[in-house]
Amino acid sequence: MVRKSYTYSNNGAEIARLLKKKPQYQKVVELAKKTTEYARNHFADDSSRMSGWGHDFVCPKCASQMIMDLDMPYNPPHVFTCPNCGATASSDKHDMAWVYYYRAEYAVFAESAALCAVLGDQEALAYLIRYIDFYADRYHEFPEHGWNVGIAKVMEQNLDEAVWAIALLRSLAACRNLISAEKKDYWYKKLFRPIADLLTPQIKRIHNIDTWMMCALGMISLYFNDHELFDHAVYSTYGLSNQITQGYTEDGIWYEGSLHYHYYTSEGLTYFFTMLAERYPEDPLLDMFIKMYAAPLELSHDQYTLQSVNDGWYPRTIATYARQILMAARVFSDDVITGQVQRIWKKEPEALMIPLALLFEPVEDDVVMMEATKLAVLKKPFHMILKSSVLCLSHRHRDNLSVVLAPFSDDLGTPGYAHVLVPGWYRQAPSHNTICVDGAHPYEMVESRVEKVEDGIRAVCQWPGLTISQRTLTVEDASVRDVTVLESEDEHVYDWFFHSMGTAQYSWNGEAGTLEGQEGYEYLEEIQKMNGTDTFIASFTLESGEKLTITIPVAAGMEVFTGLSPSNPADIKRNVIILRQHGKKARFEVKYER
Repeated sequence: MVRKSYTYSNNGAEIARLLKKKPQYQKVVELAKKTTEYARNHFADDSSRMSGWGHDFVCPKCASQMIMDLDMPYNPPHVFTCPNCGATASSDKHDMAWVYYYRAEYAVFAESAALCAVLGDQEALAYLIRYIDFYADRYHEFPEHGWNVGIAKVMEQNLDEAVWAIALLRSLAACRNLISAEKKDYWYKKLFRPIADLLTPQIKRIHNIDTWMMCALGMISLYFNDHELFDHAVYSTYGLSNQITQGYTEDGIWYEGSLHYHYYTSEGLTYFFTMLAERYPEDPLLDMFIKMYAAPLELSHDQYTLQSVNDGWYPRTIATYARQILMAARVFSDDVITGQVQRIWKKEPEALMIPLALLFEPVEDDVVMMEATKLAVLKKPFHMILKSSVLCLSHRHRDNLSVVLAPFSDDLGTPGYAHVLVPGWYRQAPSHNTICVDGAHPYEMVESRVEKVEDGIRAVCQWPGLTISQRTLTVEDASVRDVTVLESEDEHVYDWFFHSMGTAQYSWNGEAGTLEGQEGYEYLEEIQKMNGTDTFIASFTLESGEKLTITIPVAAGMEVFTGLSPSNPADIKRNVIILRQHGKKARFEVKYER
């Protein structure tokens, strides 16, 4: 089981990257904006309204759900219409069920507001705060009631109260860094702690309803840092630890034997787990996670369709539970879960076109930062390593500000240490994709760092005699732009090296030339000084057919050289490009395409 090191939900920058990778999500953003605008202009609940049971909102003739009209003025009795058979119905139960769906629907709308808020919409954030404030200000006014399972206030029964509270917490947690500590404290005292106090004495068994209530308590405890409430939610007699270990069979199926209630119970736990995993990634409660999502597919003939073996709605596929499967995939990289998300994308992508997807779909970072080791990695559009310097002289290669672009241009490592080429070539700068200044490269240790920049990575080092020495790799669609900037108060000769395997083709012709420098330069062979202007293009093709193209805008005064250099083993030759500039500053810019 492999944990992914993600925060609870995506921030604005991560969502922007996700939108770039999946432009179809732009429709989700537009819908979220419209939904939030509607909610801002129309939300008007009233604590005097009594919520009913959602299951009562059905046609008395054909059992289809009645048409839900959120804009209906609240002046009961109402007449509701069946979309299936056209029958109408009017009753207190239907009116109260309408209130239930009204509140449930606006709780879902909060996800749209949260998405917009994370993307920087201040009006959306203000609405979300106003929405939660409404219930915090008035929670004490809502009458306690319940006819089916247990007591609630905003909703009809304790289960629905827990589900509603969790929906609010999902949205609040997604934009929690945008909300003041004072506001959170007010909400805790006026709304969420009272919800916890209402639910706690009603939890008395191992059951899907009690699990949802405990999940609500657990999420309240995590969001508001209530450690005592957390211990109760997890470790008490009917806490989540026992709900999980006693509620799921050895096979990983919820004991009530219905796949629908298996997913339903797992849904509440998934919302809790998503918050828990950020805070306590090694918590043993998470061990059940993969099993609860793998087990139902053992009963599926196609790894997608879900069978009914007890109570449950029919027909069903895993897309029915896309929300929770997506959030489960955020926490774990196990193929069992991520594979289900991929199948949903392929067969029923509309199930994932929801605000929650943009907030929670894992955004694979195309950058790996290894700051302590002075290395950074671009993973896409192709793999590149950027090195700022080394940590010690032992086993060091002199290649500050170097790049590796496999399989074309690797660091050659070293063959047997006794060979003259090891100290003379393989450990020297000219055998690497790096820089020399006045034909030399620092031997002494230098201060350096790697850092993330917009769309890429950068290496910076304190090169002796230079005021600026940095190299930046940025992603531009399917290419990588590589910009090296060197500046000094004095005049210097700056050389930029790039080596590649494969058959070389150059856009310019050349003539025999020489290239003076210090250690390592003597191993450069068949040097050609290239003749041309504006842009130099080099292409390298491997035996496998893979091709690398390098486009180099040539600045005034820049010299372009090509040649051959020893590979490893040394009797194999690599192509080498050397760019040379004179002066107090140099800027080498190239673009790699594969």
